[in-house]
Amino acid sequence: MVLRKSTNDGASWTQYILTTDESYAYSVLPHPTNDAIIYVGGYSRQSPGSYRPVIYKTTDRGVTWTKVGSSIFAQSWGQVQVLECANSNPSKLYAGSAAGLYISTDAGSSWSQPLWNFNVTCIVIDPTNENNVFVGTSSGVKASTDGGKTWTDINENLVIQSVESLDYDAVNKVLYAGTKYGGVFRRSVGTANAVEQDVVPTRIELYQNYPNPFNPKTVIRFAVPEQSSYRLTVHNLLGEEVAVLLDATLPAGLHSVQFDAQDFSSGTYFYRLLGGASILTRKMTIIK
Repeated sequence: MVLRKSTNDGASWTQYILTTDESYAYSVLPHPTNDAIIYVGGYSRQSPGSYRPVIYKTTDRGVTWTKVGSSIFAQSWGQVQVLECANSNPSKLYAGSAAGLYISTDAGSSWSQPLWNFNVTCIVIDPTNENNVFVGTSSGVKASTDGGKTWTDINENLVIQSVESLDYDAVNKVLYAGTKYGGVFRRSVGTANAVEQDVVPTRIELYQNYPNPFNPKTVIRFAVPEQSSYRLTVHNLLGEEVAVLLDATLPAGLHSVQFDAQDFSSGTYFYRLLGGASILTRKMTIIK
């Protein structure tokens, strides 16, 4: 595992070898107030097809490195793909992996795992209250108001739940979630059903369906800039219309339709959105 550091805007780099084991780095977390401390997360290869999460820590600006949390990570799998801590309490660390969420309250010496079997992709902490923590996963967003002890799903109206990035506006108390192939959603924290699209669309957009390929269901999302009549259809490779998913007047905004291909054979299909003078088409694949 190798880390490279630049102190002159990238003109030159210093290389640090964390370990000579077969391992890979995925995430880096510098200490918010002490530039001598850096955490690096990733995975180490134990045997063919066997990978374990790993975190290395330096307290001397990269001269020496120590593996932390070995006891708990030896019992897990995947990689540490995101690291985070609160500026107000940098000794409390959050590590997200393909196997769940880990928390340390002693600067990495010991760890607990409050969330199991979730692919944690991103973590944000409320800068005004370190107890408010939000975690993005491949199956939605989870929130904690007690520093990670208990968690609640906040996925109301989150049409695409494969979350790849999170950001938090502490001034307006708004959480933003970037999703895979699904655009950006926002939620007013504390409001039960306040997930909505980020902005009012300025033009008609047809997004890639998710999941894709799929069996038998997928979600098709699209954005329209004004109230009008819209038609969403499915076509085979010959161009023949084989399904009408939507034919209605819709208001401006973000919309989604689920397509159930239970009665369709495997293969490539096209879905088409018609609205006003616009015709948008994308390809999707059914695998059975």
